[in-house]
Amino acid sequence: MSSALASSRDRGNLLLPLFCLGAAVANQGLFRLGAMSSAWTAIFLLTIAALYVLAPQFDALPINREPLRLQNLAIGALVLAPLIASFVIGWNREFPFSGDTYFHVGQSYRIAFWWLSPVASAVVKVPTLDDVHHLVSRPLALLTSRLVMLAAVTTVSVLLYRWRRNAALAFATLAFFVWGLSEATIFLRYPDARYLLDLPFLGPAYAVNDLELAGRLSNVTGAIAWLFVLRPWLVGRWPDLRILPLALLLLWQKDLIYYFDSVYLEPWGVIFSLLAAEVLLDKGRDGAPTACLLIGAAATVKEPFILALPFVWLAGEPWRQSWRGVIRLTAAAVAAGMPFMLYVAARKSIDLADIGNNRTVEISVSASGLQHYAGEFARNIVTVFPGTGGLLALAALAASIVLVLRSQRRLVLACLLGAACLIAALFVVDVVSQRWPGYFRFVMYSLPFLVGGPMYVSQRLQARWALALAGLVLLLQAPSAYSALALAAGAPSDRNFVEWFDSPLVFPLKSLTADARRAGVLTRGAPVMANLVDGTLRPLPGSSIAYGDLGKMYCGCEAEHPNVMALFVRFTNMSRGLATEKQPADSRYGVWQATDAQRQACLATLKQSCGHVFTRVEGGELVGALGTKN
Repeated sequence: MSSALASSRDRGNLLLPLFCLGAAVANQGLFRLGAMSSAWTAIFLLTIAALYVLAPQFDALPINREPLRLQNLAIGALVLAPLIASFVIGWNREFPFSGDTYFHVGQSYRIAFWWLSPVASAVVKVPTLDDVHHLVSRPLALLTSRLVMLAAVTTVSVLLYRWRRNAALAFATLAFFVWGLSEATIFLRYPDARYLLDLPFLGPAYAVNDLELAGRLSNVTGAIAWLFVLRPWLVGRWPDLRILPLALLLLWQKDLIYYFDSVYLEPWGVIFSLLAAEVLLDKGRDGAPTACLLIGAAATVKEPFILALPFVWLAGEPWRQSWRGVIRLTAAAVAAGMPFMLYVAARKSIDLADIGNNRTVEISVSASGLQHYAGEFARNIVTVFPGTGGLLALAALAASIVLVLRSQRRLVLACLLGAACLIAALFVVDVVSQRWPGYFRFVMYSLPFLVGGPMYVSQRLQARWALALAGLVLLLQAPSAYSALALAAGAPSDRNFVEWFDSPLVFPLKSLTADARRAGVLTRGAPVMANLVDGTLRPLPGSSIAYGDLGKMYCGCEAEHPNVMALFVRFTNMSRGLATEKQPADSRYGVWQATDAQRQACLATLKQSCGHVFTRVEGGELVGALGTKN
């Protein structure tokens, strides 16, 4: 009698339907249901129901976790040392313009405003930081916020789960769908899971008046979580000698350090995808259902990772499974993929004028285009992986290819390489992406699947051989890590054009105004007028610097503008050669070069008309000057 009662209460752990629901909440696709066709509501509800009926129980893989030892802490600290050092050194660094950083910073507090606003309240298209501050300054009003509602529904669901799991699923599904039908979010330029992870860090970032810190803290925390939370939980291993060669290969690479110490969304997707690959290589086809869910989690952060899902499903060898195994594997793939489909449908339902910074996929392929892309790709990849780092990258890729032919996990490795190739192909055939062949941010999507060979080798090495291989990797990768730290510790403009030929652009905005304040000639909040040397420059939250018309210089302290700043672009890194190349008159490069040509004349005028002039020379070039009337 008691066992029958328990069975009626606990049909299974219900992980798959709960994951599907949670992923749709995290990517915010569910909160567009109120403005979408009712068919999508029906489809998603039927998916939850099907997962409940066909796969109520999702058994976790048996994991034997060893106790955490001092050795594990030391290995983790070694792996994370360059990233942590880069973050600490660049704690108050200058803001990078021209790339997507400004958008991601703004989207973080726009998403925060959405979550802190009352449930079902009207969407504010472009909330400001002041709008967020206004919300948090009224604690009682926050009781009706979406964030409190999320916490309440989650808490009640957890409590119900301990009593009756069926009731927990029913309550969570009903609560979120009724809530979703009352919403019509427009903040779906990207899936929103990473912005949701930013929320705990926005307070500290706001307190120090540097909102870039929120995304940077989130990404650095992700790397720490990979080693000390997610791997121990899903794989059962703390940082040990077997993971050390692979971890050094990745987190001592200069560009990975750069992006993990940034506000870009890719790092968390890379982490989830790395875990998916490791589970597959460790457990084989038995690990495929868990790997599917991890790819689904990666897709709540950034879209291209979803392309790996069919390959992960194939790695589960459905043709060798029982019907029960096929259902379990396919149900996991559906639970991972359906939230993404809802997100795509929700995003397409938004007016382009509302979504902002829209990005669509348009396919175009030509023989000449492919030839040009291949040549540029090779040239830029050499820039990303110079010297000994390039040797390591080639060795890692070769290991993945060779082991497809000679290993017990050849099918898994083949599927991982297939996922990497399909994702890479997306950026080859997409018209917009074709402008950036070899862009490391695009390579990062394939990276977790390209290192399957080194991951497989690391898993199977004896401790002494793993230590020897780690020593070799550390020796070869050390120059790359050093480059990343030198970049973080160097002059701000040293970071110019490290992403691509047009980004980022870094100027000494903070340091020049700080010099003037320390000298007592510029009060905090006093307006400063600067030249708009590039159309991507925007006033930063908490900054009093404003910009004039594109290309117009402000080289004199006058009554209308008593505090003026002149900014100049220093060509370095990927754009070093462009300083001497002739560019079209209407190009961005033309504006940069025309402005740079006025350096000395502008500085001379500032010194004549301003009471105080503060300059910044980097790499032998004047990159900024601030003049104050007083």
